[in-house]
Amino acid sequence: MHWMVWGLLLASAGAAAGEAGSLRPGLEQALLCGRQPEQVIDWLSARVGEDGSEGRVTASGEELDYRIEVALKAPIRIAGARTHKVVWHVEGQPDFGGIIFAEFAGDARTAVAALRLRRAQGEETHMGRFLREMADGSLCPRTILLTPVSGSRFLLGCGWCNGG
Repeated sequence: MHWMVWGLLLASAGAAAGEAGSLRPGLEQALLCGRQPEQVIDWLSARVGEDGSEGRVTASGEELDYRIEVALKAPIRIAGARTHKVVWHVEGQPDFGGIIFAEFAGDARTAVAALRLRRAQGEETHMGRFLREMADGSLCPRTILLTPVSGSRFLLGCGWCNGG
């Protein structure tokens, strides 16, 4: 499955690579699957090395271990929860299929309700505990994912190829 995702990302046309604009709104869109996967990686890759008023974008690793991290000076807030760090990584986290994701501090139940997520079932639980597929007509839909980590912390992000 991961080779398909990696191939898709590497084969992207680069439509968003030159996009300007603020980091936080773009990251919020990406975390909630508001952008196509190839646009997200192109957009973030074009910003690696940036250390500006909003935060710092760094990259490390190679191939499937390639990782982009964005450390923000001001938090992203989604459904009342906050994060200062967003990660793009093909391998994601164990038992969480988000490829662009963040660990948020806040109430996971509030986020599940606000984002209209449903409890994952069967094989799709490897993606996350709660999810919502985007209706884009593809065989590999972008999917908003949420998995509680502990107490008031949870992973939230966007993945694709669920069940794949």
